[in-house]
Amino acid sequence: MFVESKDILFISLSAGFIVLVVFICLALIQLTRVLKNAGDITDDVSETTHSIKEGIDSLKEKLASYSAFMTSLGPVIKKAMESFKKKTETRKRKGK
Repeated sequence: MFVESKDILFISLSAGFIVLVVFICLALIQLTRVLKNAGDITDDVSETTHSIKEGIDSLKEKLASYSAFMTSLGPVIKKAMESFKKKTETRKRKGK
């Protein structure tokens, strides 16, 4: 069956090549799984950042409306403080 040692060399080289091909195939399968998981993680991060951005935009809108409300309320508060000052000054004068 085997004529020379050269035949044994070719058989062992072909077996080694087959083992190498199997390991390369397994490595490629594992690499595709890793890349798929990385893509899923990227999608999750993208969704999370999108929802955070929406929350920040909503907060900005609320703060802008609150700011507008406070600026319109400013003169009213100023008048109230002035009248409070006048009342305290008149009370101090009456107490003396």
